[in-house]
Amino acid sequence: MPRGTEVAPTVFVKDAKYELMMEAFGGKGVRAETRDQLRAAIDEAVSSGRPTLINAIIDETAGTESGRITSLNPAAAKKK
Repeated sequence: MPRGTEVAPTVFVKDAKYELMMEAFGGKGVRAETRDQLRAAIDEAVSSGRPTLINAIIDETAGTESGRITSLNPAAAKKK
């Protein structure tokens, strides 16, 4: 990347594999794209007692996030 075009650490990157970060440190990483996958991941995480990162994929057009952090999503900001 050209200097100065790096993504800030506070910006979510669409399709990033955030769950792999947890696996790199010995925990469990799960990507959940549906409600059923999310429920199963939560149940497994709680019962395992292991550090778990669940990368819950949400529809970026589904509405406003709590906390109104849409401005941190570059794709959403461009649509306005």
